[in-house]
Amino acid sequence: MWLTSDFLEDVKLRGFLPNVSNLTDSEILRIADSQIRTRIVPLIKRAEQEFWLAKEDYTLVANTYAYRIPSATILGELRKVVIVDVNGIEYDIVRTTFDRLSSYSRYSKTGWWRFLAYALKGDMVTLTALPDLNSGPWTLRMYYYQRPPRLVLTSQCAQLIPGSFNDQGTTFGAPGTGWVIGDTLELRQPDPNFGVLATVEYVTNGGSYFEWLPGLYAPCGDPTPFNYAWMCVAGTSCVVAIPDMTYDLLVDATVYQVLMTLGFMEQAGAFKVDLVEREAQIREILEPRVRAPAEKVINRGSYLRRGW
Repeated sequence: MWLTSDFLEDVKLRGFLPNVSNLTDSEILRIADSQIRTRIVPLIKRAEQEFWLAKEDYTLVANTYAYRIPSATILGELRKVVIVDVNGIEYDIVRTTFDRLSSYSRYSKTGWWRFLAYALKGDMVTLTALPDLNSGPWTLRMYYYQRPPRLVLTSQCAQLIPGSFNDQGTTFGAPGTGWVIGDTLELRQPDPNFGVLATVEYVTNGGSYFEWLPGLYAPCGDPTPFNYAWMCVAGTSCVVAIPDMTYDLLVDATVYQVLMTLGFMEQAGAFKVDLVEREAQIREILEPRVRAPAEKVINRGSYLRRGW
């Protein structure tokens, strides 16, 4: 795990930039954000690493066929769309084109499985049919690649210490710089998953009390996963949330862009040679995290299992 304080030191050291007076640390982090979006994310997605994979659930409502794609998606791209029954079983649904929606009859009861598909229109997922909602609540689940959080200074975040919190909240002696009462904060895992463990609200109590939003305390019934988690304003992080093997590439890419921004064209040109070589090496060694090849498995809700 690297914090942005470590990252800034590495950028300045590798680029021989101990005193970058024309750029603030926050501006360097903005450059790094751009490199994560344009260079690191495409690399990881091509290798099917499944980092940043998240999900959003929507309870299906009678006569409602369109549901909004989460705003945190990368380029609005969905990884997978399923529906979930009352027992938590997922059923794959196929995608069709929007202009073919009218060719589907919208069944809500008998035979609805035969006609279930979805299409994309703008920022909405539109279903062609609904399950029998009288049989229990059904859920539409969208899997998507979540946009990596915006990098901020380590001083703008705070770390949870074991034993400092309970089912009501947690006290903290040093809140992040710039926090405002009422801010929504996210607790981020300090490990390679970089997931959001919980969401809390910053409330006043001597400037050091954080209150859990309802139902989000210790999702696993155990506060241990919160130990040493970093608390940051929602959508930001002081943890550089990328796979380990791509960290040096991000440092090099950021140094190159900093040199270009400062007008050091000669140094940037020389540095680009090393950057291109490093990126080629990572492309060669990067592979799916599971070595076994991905195989097609017939889902329990597939038409093939149902004999249709």
